[in-house]
Amino acid sequence: MHVLRRDSGYTMIELLVVLAIVGILAYAGVGLFIERPTVAVRGATNDVYGVLRAAQTLARNSGRRVALQTSGTEAGRNLRLEYGFYVQLADGTDDMTKGPGATAANPVLGTLTLDPTVSRSAQVGDAATGQLASILPNPAPASDPTLSKLQGSTFWSSSANNLFQGGSTASTAVFFQPDGLPSQDFYVPVVGVRSGVVSSDLPVGIILGSQTNGLLAFLKAKSNDPAKPWSRQ
Repeated sequence: MHVLRRDSGYTMIELLVVLAIVGILAYAGVGLFIERPTVAVRGATNDVYGVLRAAQTLARNSGRRVALQTSGTEAGRNLRLEYGFYVQLADGTDDMTKGPGATAANPVLGTLTLDPTVSRSAQVGDAATGQLASILPNPAPASDPTLSKLQGSTFWSSSANNLFQGGSTASTAVFFQPDGLPSQDFYVPVVGVRSGVVSSDLPVGIILGSQTNGLLAFLKAKSNDPAKPWSRQ
């Protein structure tokens, strides 16, 4: 009896199938790698915006000032955004130097922690400057038809207007008034990061706290592509 034996090599069809599977897996991996900053920037923008909206709503519903406290933008440390009432004095006025957590009677009512070691695909501003300087979005906020009407060119480049860059855990200078408008104009930039480096071909988000327009959030799908406009979130 003769037994048919198969050669140890692979057929052309088998090799093509293997190559097709490898190609699909590689494409999926690249897609996930590209998509990750997009999801992270949108997520971080929505997270910060959500906490600010909660603080704004609390001010409107309570008829009281609601203070914002941040940790600043030092590279490599957690960024914290907290909100709550000021310490209320006996005469009913607010002690504007003592924000939430200053005493047991006025706790922090909301907190957001952004850990730069966890999210390597998005961060609040460039770690070196806290600003948008290193990515130079095109169009820049100052030249975008919508954003430029809300704020002039010098506003976007000043660290004093960046909520995280300009504040510290001891600062309670920025607050929401009882009508829900902020006590001063501010913005929060969120930039895309790839392999630990801020990149100009990734998404970028901006949250604007305006004394005349309230809270607004914008997202740009690709920072340096003029064909992709800033879109309202």
